[in-house]
Amino acid sequence: MSGGAAASGFVSRFSLWRGFAAVALALTLALALMPAAHLRAQHALGEGNVAAPPPGSVPSPALAEPSAAPPGAEPAPSPAGEPAPAPAAPQPAAPQSAAPAPARGAGGALRVLAPAEHMPAWLRTQIQARTGAAVTLDAYKTDGEALQKAAQSNPPYDLIAVSDRVAAELVKQRKLSTVTWPVNKDTVYARYRGHYFDQDNHMTLAYAMSMSGYAYKISDFPKPPGGWQDVLGGDLAGVSWKQDQAWRRTLLAVAGQQAAPGDARLTAAPATTGRLVVDSVPELCRRFGADSRNWKIVLPGSGSVITLYQVAIPVGAPRPREALAAVQVLFTPQVMAKLSTETLTAVTMPAAYKMLPPQYATHPLLYPSQNAMDNSVFVKMTR
Repeated sequence: MSGGAAASGFVSRFSLWRGFAAVALALTLALALMPAAHLRAQHALGEGNVAAPPPGSVPSPALAEPSAAPPGAEPAPSPAGEPAPAPAAPQPAAPQSAAPAPARGAGGALRVLAPAEHMPAWLRTQIQARTGAAVTLDAYKTDGEALQKAAQSNPPYDLIAVSDRVAAELVKQRKLSTVTWPVNKDTVYARYRGHYFDQDNHMTLAYAMSMSGYAYKISDFPKPPGGWQDVLGGDLAGVSWKQDQAWRRTLLAVAGQQAAPGDARLTAAPATTGRLVVDSVPELCRRFGADSRNWKIVLPGSGSVITLYQVAIPVGAPRPREALAAVQVLFTPQVMAKLSTETLTAVTMPAAYKMLPPQYATHPLLYPSQNAMDNSVFVKMTR
């Protein structure tokens, strides 16, 4: 699936959403949430056409595929007024038996670049059990940091987990290997495959999705904000949002506001005591999900900014075989479901969705309406 150009070339429309249930149950995200982590300012990143795939390729090891729903399967909508079926709570996935590895793969370390919360200790342990290689995690907090590390690492990382915008830039720079994935990519929802930066998924595969939203302090708003136009269409002095120019420009476009290069709104410091906070839904939930009496988290039904997290193997990765085995662990339904409940991101496989507890599977902040998805856009690089 390919996103069409929108918002003065800085965004690509996310299309072909064929229907998560719009079951907006009055559920709370009073979950065991991680402490808030303030995102650091991001580097200005470059926009450009996607280059052709690199000439090298990484063969897939002979690994069994995890069980999954039939290709193209979607979560079935619930009848009007009825709750969604309660999927089984995710259980820790059983350790996978180690695949035969080449001699150089025995022992040693598998170098992985990923957000810390996307590669927790229990997942690293399962990857080691599957591959025989301990995972050395290099964690990042911003897309700019991820791009810099992935592009400059020598030797390259064995496996990276990055956002779509970072993946797009690495494809353009010919930094990613062509891969035969050890899992059936057709078991990933169609809406998460074939985007503008890698239309055939030869180099990347999406494992998680999140969107941007806002939170407002209830006591400061007798009349709640009605959407992005109310939040970003006026005075931004009270808005706290990260200093990421491409992301800000994209959100302003979603709000119907055009921001030319040099627009002060793109570089202004975020409010330190903002009564409005704009960030990713997972970050907002970590910060305010347990304080629903004072803060309200909103994902506007009119659309937003979408982030698809991708796995990829850099060109020249020392351990491509073990990296592919690690991908197979990540795409085991039980593992993906458990990781989703910890990171507060949406899963990308129907088989994993079926294993989610109902408070996750039916929550509109994590699985928004069809209209919201149809009108969501990608952030693309800009210098």
